[in-house]
Amino acid sequence: MKTALIFLLFAASIEAHAGTRNTGDVELTLMGFSHHFEKEPVEGKKWNQTHPGIGIRYFVKPRKGFETFLDANYIGKNSTGGRTKEVGVGIQRQFASLSEVQFLFGIGAGLWDYYNSWENKRYLSPAVYPTLGIRYGKLTGGTLIFIPKITVGETETYPVVFFGVNIKF
Repeated sequence: MKTALIFLLFAASIEAHAGTRNTGDVELTLMGFSHHFEKEPVEGKKWNQTHPGIGIRYFVKPRKGFETFLDANYIGKNSTGGRTKEVGVGIQRQFASLSEVQFLFGIGAGLWDYYNSWENKRYLSPAVYPTLGIRYGKLTGGTLIFIPKITVGETETYPVVFFGVNIKF
């Protein structure tokens, strides 16, 4: 544990070098896995932790040192077994690097179309979420998206972390 903490502090102290995506760059998004922070809200149901999906990320003009992008994603099987579609925008910035590995943080905002198969109900909602990523060359792996528990009226989100990979082409 101490070694990991020392490594993270060391990595964060290294001067970040240029390695940003440029205007017009495109990445293919491969959705992957999730982790839920609470038990299933429906008795007898299990969270689907595997989220096969695909998307595209298009980089637009950077803003004040942040990479800026547009996203469109499709998840064929979400946490309840339904489908999810998302379109949005995001920014991210490198905060540290270690050799050719870059560490990124950012924030995304989009419109989510989420079908909850347990309730047989569709939700269309805006969302804002923080992201973390690790990039090596054309591969941005380990992109984490965190959705916190949010309650609006009688509807609430499931707190979850998504994991995916982006590949520049």
